Amino acid sequence: MSLEQLFHRVESHLFNFGQQIYRDHAAELLDEEHELSAELYREEAALQAVREEMRESRQRLKQTEVEAAHLASRVECYLHVHDGPNAYQHAMGLDEARRSIAGDRVSLRRALRRERDHLERIDELENRLKTVRQRMAKG
Repeated sequence: MSLEQLFHRVESHLFNFGQQIYRDHAAELLDEEHELSAELYREEAALQAVREEMRESRQRLKQTEVEAAHLASRVECYLHVHDGPNAYQHAMGLDEARRSIAGDRVSLRRALRRERDHLERIDELENRLKTVRQRMAKG
C-alpha cells in the first residue's frame, strides 16, 4: 500500500465519520423537534380544557349569584309579611347558594392558576421549539 492510498483511506474514513456525526446530530434535532411539538400539542389541549372548565365555572357562578339575589329578596319579602317558615326555607336555600358561590370562586381561582401555568409552559415550549428549528436550519 502506497502512502497516497493510505492517505486516501484515512481521508475516506474521516469523511464517513464526519457524515455519521452530522446525521446523528440531525436525527437528534429532529427527534427533539417531534417531542417538543407533541408536548406543545398536549399543553395546548390541556389549556383548552382548563379554559372550558373556567367558562363553565363562570356560567355556574353567574347563575348561582342570580339565584342567591332572588332568594335574598324572597327572604326579605317573607320576613316583611311575617311568614317565618317560608323565610327560613328560603334562607336555607340562600345559605346553600352562598356556599356554592364560594366553592365556585375557589375553583375559578385554581383554574386561573392552572391556565397561567399552561400559558407559561406553552411559551417555554414554543421558545425551545424555535431554538431547535433554528439549529436545524443552520445544519
